Amino acid sequence: MWRDLTGLEDGEALAAAPGDSVLGVITFEVLADSRIAKVQFAMSSGFAGDTGQWNVPAR
Repeated sequence: MWRDLTGLEDGEALAAAPGDSVLGVITFEVLADSRIAKVQFAMSSGFAGDTGQWNVPAR
């Protein structure tokens, strides 16, 4: 099952069953002179067993 959750409000809980896919946006505040090399995300405030990590290509 695929659900578009782009309208989810700040602080609203997100639940996805195993095998589900969701689409959303996570924003980050970054200083103007910073260069982001990687983004890492962990569910459950960092207490989940798995994390996602993405390389950010240089511009």
